[in-house]
Amino acid sequence: MKVYYVNTNKSNCKKCYEMMLNQNRVISWYNTQLQNIKKGDLILLYHNDKGFIGVGFAITKMKDSYECENEHFVEVKWILKTFDNPIQANNIDFKGMFNKTAQVCSINFKKLFEEISKRIKD
Repeated sequence: MKVYYVNTNKSNCKKCYEMMLNQNRVISWYNTQLQNIKKGDLILLYHNDKGFIGVGFAITKMKDSYECENEHFVEVKWILKTFDNPIQANNIDFKGMFNKTAQVCSINFKKLFEEISKRIKD
């Protein structure tokens, strides 16, 4: 299993994060940076100026959209969706770059699970 940082592309699509969370997928347009994600990989969905708003596992490899030309997506089983209480990169020892749509990164899993547990509601 690899860990992938995926950006919501806020600069080009202000509300795409809602589509990604509601449709249980991560999306990229006009590139195939999602192509290396495999079923079972951990996805951290990052929204610029906010933090990690989604944490989940890839349940498919990259697919081409039939609805929108030049759109690619990976289906995700979210274990956490939290736009109002995002996880900050420094709280999970995130090591990666914030300049791509998707990339492999590293995190501290213990800290990630602690942050998730703080956000679970009864």
